[in-house]
Amino acid sequence: MGIPDHERDRLDALAWAAEVAGDPRAVYLDTETTGLRPGSDVVEIAVIDATGAPLIDTLVRPRNPIPPDAAAIHGISNEMVADAPTWPEVFPDLQRVLEGRRVIVYNAAYDWSIVDALVDIHGLPPLAGGWQCAMEIYAVVHGEWNSRTGNYRWQQLNLAAKRFQHNPGGHRAMADAEVCRLVVQSLAEMYRAEIG
Repeated sequence: MGIPDHERDRLDALAWAAEVAGDPRAVYLDTETTGLRPGSDVVEIAVIDATGAPLIDTLVRPRNPIPPDAAAIHGISNEMVADAPTWPEVFPDLQRVLEGRRVIVYNAAYDWSIVDALVDIHGLPPLAGGWQCAMEIYAVVHGEWNSRTGNYRWQQLNLAAKRFQHNPGGHRAMADAEVCRLVVQSLAEMYRAEIG
């Protein structure tokens, strides 16, 4: 696969951001987990609306202890989640706040895979899919082509935040959801500035 028309892709990505930033149905979701592998549990989840108002912000008690390497990244300890609600207890609120919404996530495929697996494990009703990935959009705008994988190289959320002079979220769900929202807004502002 050859190198794509980056300018066309970039304008399409910026137009997407402008559309999302203007959509009152948009919500921004982030999770922190026990690990990166299939079968990992959510230990924190946050969802904010298009204005940044929190809809969900909770720790979640996982099925198994949080490994030290995961705790070192997000700072969430087993003691912190000892009295937190379980995934089946959090799920009805999650289902309610996502219903009819446009769900934006930085690295949507990862968060979706963890959440969808937990839905299956606990025998819960399926959530609507189609979560949209702000990370993939930002990668296009950033424009670093990865010829090995044949797509734009993904960039970490903290690097996207830094580009727009936002503070990084620090691997906590509420802060990272807000940074995702701010990055999308910044991309939308780029689009409006470019199209006049």
